[in-house]
Amino acid sequence: MSQFFTLPTKTGQGLLANAIAYGEPLTIAELAIGDGGGKLPTPDANVTRLVNEVRRGPINQTSVDDKNPNWTVVEQVLPADVGGWTIREVGLYDTDGNLIAYGNYPETYKPQLSEGSARTQTIRFVMEVTDTSAVTLRIDPSVVMASRKYVDDQLDAHAKSRNHPAADTKSGGMMRFATLVESKKGEEAKAAQTPAGGKAQLDEHRQEEVAHKAGQIALDSVLSVFGEAVKTVQGALAALGSAARLNVGTQSEIDLGAEGRVVTADKMKFGVAYRLSTNGYIALPKWLSGGILQWGVVGVSNPAAGQVVTLPIEFPNSFLVPFATYRQIIGGTINDRSTGAINVSRSQIGLTGSASNEMTFNWWAIGY
Repeated sequence: MSQFFTLPTKTGQGLLANAIAYGEPLTIAELAIGDGGGKLPTPDANVTRLVNEVRRGPINQTSVDDKNPNWTVVEQVLPADVGGWTIREVGLYDTDGNLIAYGNYPETYKPQLSEGSARTQTIRFVMEVTDTSAVTLRIDPSVVMASRKYVDDQLDAHAKSRNHPAADTKSGGMMRFATLVESKKGEEAKAAQTPAGGKAQLDEHRQEEVAHKAGQIALDSVLSVFGEAVKTVQGALAALGSAARLNVGTQSEIDLGAEGRVVTADKMKFGVAYRLSTNGYIALPKWLSGGILQWGVVGVSNPAAGQVVTLPIEFPNSFLVPFATYRQIIGGTINDRSTGAINVSRSQIGLTGSASNEMTFNWWAIGY
């Protein structure tokens, strides 16, 4: 057997077995260091604490060994300002303070600054488990230190990745080049224009301009049909007389959809009526079918017996569709939320529900 090794304690074995059996990961929070009381200890599964603990701190980094998938590797960085002892033993503790795993360590003296020599040192603890998913290692980034290798690895991975902030109209960042198709469409807001893309866009614009010109008729050739007296647009309009004017429709013409009539902005609202409130409606003008939507909220003390509710306005012609949903039940259960609605008359809607207690309804009515 190797002189230096780690093993789970009896306590750790039991907790790991429970973690695997019940699917509740065991959380490892701290790594402790000791000097073994002056001599190198032999790991024993029965121990519950280090022989002589000199330091305990949070975990800096964890990983699964590349070649051994059942090895969980735990690291702790010892800063330069701690030391003055020889490292001979290490242990892992969970969040409840239980010693989960214990091992001895090659005798290493950790100096401190006051001795005239100091260094940052990384302690690695390897624990073998049958299922690494059963172990969760907690890292507190607010108190741990990162090793130089860890920082170098993270910077290298970041430099090689494409996961960088994207640029927008307010802040700088990474941006890809637009394709020729995107450049021509001119709709992509997250891609940069290339010279080739800009040229393609201009070329397409020139082609469209030529096509437009091919279908145009010069103004002077049009005006010439009116004779020498007409040389301006105003003159042409004057010559056309009433034929050049738009015919604005009356309200009745608009309601009937008369041909050749123009709807002005002030007439578009003719026939529109509405009340925007908890119990309200909106009525469209006749030229938009004259449809009416009404809505409201009402409390019904005895939903099973039903209640008739008067609509905000009466439908002039027909009440087409009533429907309702529950909004709130005062007492009762979540299963008591069935609702029903009927059109009692052009001015009334009937509401029913399955709740045994008071029930608040949202209701809607469609007609014209």
